[in-house]
Amino acid sequence: MQRRKTHAKKADVYAVYDGREAARIIEPTEEGARVLPACPSLFENAKGASAFSPDRLIEYIFRFAAFLGDFTLTAVLFVFHRYGTALLALLRRGAAFFGQRFSVVAETLLAFPYAVADDARDLRKKLSAIHLQAKNASRTVDSRAVYLRFFAQELKARRGVWRVLGNTAFPLLAVVFAVVVSVNLFSSGYALEVRLGGESLGYIENEQVFDEAKTHALSLLRASEETEAALQNSVPTFRLCRVKLTGLQNSAALCEKLLQSGDIALTHACGVFIDGSFLCAVRNEADAVSAFDRLLTAAQKKDADATVGFAEEISYVDGLYPDNSETLRDPLSLAQTLKEEKTAAVTHTVKSGDYIFSIANQYGVSTAQLRALNPGVDFSHMTVGQKILIAQATKYVHVKLMKTKTKTAAQPFDTIKRKSSALPQGATQVLQAGKNGKAKVTELVTYVDGTQTVRSVIRSKTLVAPVNEILLVGTNEGYGGTQFASGFIWPTIGAYSLSSRFGYRSARISGWSFHGGVDIIKTGGHSTGMPVVAAAAGTVIVAQKGYRGYGHTVVVDHGNGLSTRYAHMQPGSLQVRVGQTVSQGQQLGRIGSTGNVTGPHLHFEVLKNGAKVNPLNYIG
Repeated sequence: MQRRKTHAKKADVYAVYDGREAARIIEPTEEGARVLPACPSLFENAKGASAFSPDRLIEYIFRFAAFLGDFTLTAVLFVFHRYGTALLALLRRGAAFFGQRFSVVAETLLAFPYAVADDARDLRKKLSAIHLQAKNASRTVDSRAVYLRFFAQELKARRGVWRVLGNTAFPLLAVVFAVVVSVNLFSSGYALEVRLGGESLGYIENEQVFDEAKTHALSLLRASEETEAALQNSVPTFRLCRVKLTGLQNSAALCEKLLQSGDIALTHACGVFIDGSFLCAVRNEADAVSAFDRLLTAAQKKDADATVGFAEEISYVDGLYPDNSETLRDPLSLAQTLKEEKTAAVTHTVKSGDYIFSIANQYGVSTAQLRALNPGVDFSHMTVGQKILIAQATKYVHVKLMKTKTKTAAQPFDTIKRKSSALPQGATQVLQAGKNGKAKVTELVTYVDGTQTVRSVIRSKTLVAPVNEILLVGTNEGYGGTQFASGFIWPTIGAYSLSSRFGYRSARISGWSFHGGVDIIKTGGHSTGMPVVAAAAGTVIVAQKGYRGYGHTVVVDHGNGLSTRYAHMQPGSLQVRVGQTVSQGQQLGRIGSTGNVTGPHLHFEVLKNGAKVNPLNYIG
């Protein structure tokens, strides 16, 4: 490696260059020149070849940091070595200069009070002498001239002192004046003066403070519609002025002044509200609570195990209320009011021509309400002068009593339905009969003024478990019942009894009538809803609601002049339409009681070439 310059002189620094290296600093010392390591090269590997890798980059960063630190330390030592003496000398001179000036100022300040005291004593002695001189010469010479000459001589003799005082006092006075002005500027500002009805209520920062005070005042006012309306409609005036910031009022203070500005006398009290409606006010909440507690205590004595309370929501609200006898009451007066009726019972005296609808319309109530209020009245046979209760008397509060009762009650069984393809669609069969169990039931019963209003189960313990009913529900759309010799099958599922046969029978009005079919019912009743099926395959020629006196009817043509009629079926149960081909056992509808009937059944007819024949010849 060839260096271009390698020499160094004392107190000199030279840059030594290399083909790839950065500058080196050579620091001359007594032992010789100190040569710093060259700045590392980023692309120089261990063998001198140019290469780059992440590890090489990290190594370069650390080497460059070490080089920078060494360079900075060397530069600082060099500056201190070369210019340190001059800097120290400069610091010594500055310290001596300022120390001398400070000592002069300190001596002057310390000596000044003593000089002023000496001059004051000297001046007092001279004043005593001048006073005596002026007293002796008062008859021939004006004493005021003596004093004026004396003060003029003293001022002239002490003009240096006055100069010092002036140079000191005026700056101090300026500082004091600046402080006073600054304090006034920062402690005062522009504000709004609020005036309402020509009266000043104070100063506020902005109009929002007034709005907050007004809202708060309205929330405090209770049961005084006049004051509340006057405050609600009040329109203030504002005037911008400069005042001390300490004189600004907040919304709470302004609220008090707003309330005091009204014409009605107000007082702090506790208002009693029942279901949100104002009743009265008392001096404090304790007085109000004691009045209500009297009612609860009386109810509790009747049933010590019950929990007593009120059916209404009672609330106590502190605020400002009109200070008059109508609004403000004592505890005894409040207790008496609670025992009185709020509204009296309303009754109606029956007149000739009255009936339930006319009475209900007259008082604006429903007929159901009239029947509920008068359970023992027969409204179809009312008599003139009879009393009908229109509205019960109401009280301010109703005592609510809640107690628990325990009893043994039946625990009903559940019905579990299972689908069965072995049964025709809609048919059911009980696989397992259900049986009720027993349970120990604890109920919470609520009474209002002695009348039970709510009864709810709060706990139940099973004593005997119920047996659930298992019910099979048919899903088979085609019913393959047993065929008779005619090829027909029974036209119903689950109903196999006859209530009326083919032929003449006794009628309710005409005496005797011809019955052109058979009536099929379920033994024991409950025929409604039993499936009706086609006795034989064919085509639907009638599927009609309200067909003559047959009600909901289906007629199926089986060919060869043979047809069957299925009448009185359940509304909405018809499952076929005219022109539809049905198979034997296909469901047509369900047993019902539409048309001219005395009860639910299927009227089944067989027609041969349009003439009614005995159905039992085909299904018997």
